[in-house]
Amino acid sequence: MSNISPNRSTRPTTTSIFDVVRQAQQQQNLSPMMSSYLNRYENDNDKLFLENFEEVAQKHEERRQKIKKDEETENEKMPPEYRITFGEKPEGITSKEYELLYIETLYTIKHKIGMTTSTHSEGENDLYSYAQEAFGLLMEDHQRLLNKASEEKPPILILNIEIVEAKDLEAKDANGFSDPYCMLGIVPEVKKFGVRQQASAAGVSSDEEGSSDSKLGFMKRLKSFRKSTIRRSQGKEKTVSTTGTSPQNNCSLRDKLPAKYIQTTDVKKATLNPIWMEKFRFNIESSKTETFHLDIWDHDDEFSVFEAARKLNQVQGFKGLNRYFKQIAQSARTNSNESSNVDDFLGSVNLKVNEIPSTGIDKWFSLEGRSENSKVHGQIHVRASLATREDRGVSEEDNWTDIKQHVELLQIFIDHELKKFKGQTTKWSGTLSRDAETILHQHAIQGDITDIQRKMCRWIAYSKKHLERTLTHKLLLSITEQLEQAWQPTSLSRDESDMLREGFTLFINHCFKQIAKLRELFPAANRIAMERLEQLLTIVAKLHSMEVFRYCCPFQNSLQHELSLIITAGTMEWFDRMVINITKPRLRSDEDILRNTSELIYVLIAD
Repeated sequence: MSNISPNRSTRPTTTSIFDVVRQAQQQQNLSPMMSSYLNRYENDNDKLFLENFEEVAQKHEERRQKIKKDEETENEKMPPEYRITFGEKPEGITSKEYELLYIETLYTIKHKIGMTTSTHSEGENDLYSYAQEAFGLLMEDHQRLLNKASEEKPPILILNIEIVEAKDLEAKDANGFSDPYCMLGIVPEVKKFGVRQQASAAGVSSDEEGSSDSKLGFMKRLKSFRKSTIRRSQGKEKTVSTTGTSPQNNCSLRDKLPAKYIQTTDVKKATLNPIWMEKFRFNIESSKTETFHLDIWDHDDEFSVFEAARKLNQVQGFKGLNRYFKQIAQSARTNSNESSNVDDFLGSVNLKVNEIPSTGIDKWFSLEGRSENSKVHGQIHVRASLATREDRGVSEEDNWTDIKQHVELLQIFIDHELKKFKGQTTKWSGTLSRDAETILHQHAIQGDITDIQRKMCRWIAYSKKHLERTLTHKLLLSITEQLEQAWQPTSLSRDESDMLREGFTLFINHCFKQIAKLRELFPAANRIAMERLEQLLTIVAKLHSMEVFRYCCPFQNSLQHELSLIITAGTMEWFDRMVINITKPRLRSDEDILRNTSELIYVLIAD
């Protein structure tokens, strides 16, 4: 032991024989032959090491590329969300209801109203063909139901008028303003009451006698009404003469009957820019020949056209109407030579019913004079639209049946368009064909379905169809935003609010069920799935922020609270399922338990 150098390490070594040989070579104790062999071996060993290293690196790169490719493939796969349903298919309609809906559709096509615009189809046969194809009926069934639709009584045509406002009217009063009001009505067909084409000596004012335009022939009755009613009685209404007149006078008054209906707006005091926002409805007997007429007058404080028209509303029947005009005319003749004040004419507007498009009119009209020599100025803002009502003893305000039919019709057309669409339903834009939009448009205006009611029907139809055949959330979000823009607190009835609440509830519950399974339905590695999860959360957040949603669903919890509960419950359910799947094989040893536990921990860490 004393011979051992103190500087020498006492640790065991693993020096190979080649290290010993290399040391001997360095000490020049090896023969040339041994040195040559050793050099060749080292070169071969280095080469083999490099080859092995390159092979390992290549295998690693191939594996990395494969993983990347698999991830890209997985990212482009259709997310499993669109292959899972929750058994929420809405109730369908019976075969009897299906036939009745088809008859209603044919009835709608047969009685189209309004001028056709460029966005809608004009051909009646094309619309019949589309309806038959969408409903999937044979020709004999189509013809049988068309005959039933033809047997129904034609609907009553309605003209909806809204007098919005006027501007830049002429000042007629000493204070530099006017007290304007509107008198409006429907001028009937000229031949209906045997109207004379020449002016009556008692009825036409001097500025009308100079007009030779044949277009004004039908207006002479209205002008006679103006002339006979603008003169106030020297006494009050109670002093109007009720003495009888000759049959000739009765006939003359009947010939000069100005309109089937005459209504007036409120008087707006001391203004040249009045705002009325008043709505009126008129029955139309012949859209081809009748004309809507409106006059603006400056109200006189005493008896005037305004009081005459107001009194007119109390008259019942044609004979009573004739007697009333006769009294006004007699009073006018009695006071024609007296210096009495009258209502001043401010302008008029004429609108032919057959020129109103099916989409309605919303425009400013320049006021016209009573003749070419009359000078008036100013404009009036009028909204006009056509509708119908069926003579079935149902209130005009009740269109609940039409609304339910509109939703069902939308769902049938959506189904038909999806069948024609060759791609995935999630890529469908939601656009219906021109024929479908035409039928839906006519059904809406004939049923007097308002804009908010149409938006509601559209949202309900598309959201319910989403439960059966998954649509893109981007489409549903767009429809939701349209509903939000149109809604007002008093715009829907109780039944309509209940229908909308049911639609909201079905859709929200469906979304929450998807969120509860977000690990399966929206894999984090799937780009498309992540985009759709974002869209899903966006539309859910949008609904919860909308006033209409809070109005229809007042007891809904906050979105944050709902999501917290749903994600927690979904996570617990997922964990239990993972434990069952991992520990499902019978454990035979501690090694199996350890391996499965490690796998579970790996899954949790990855999550």
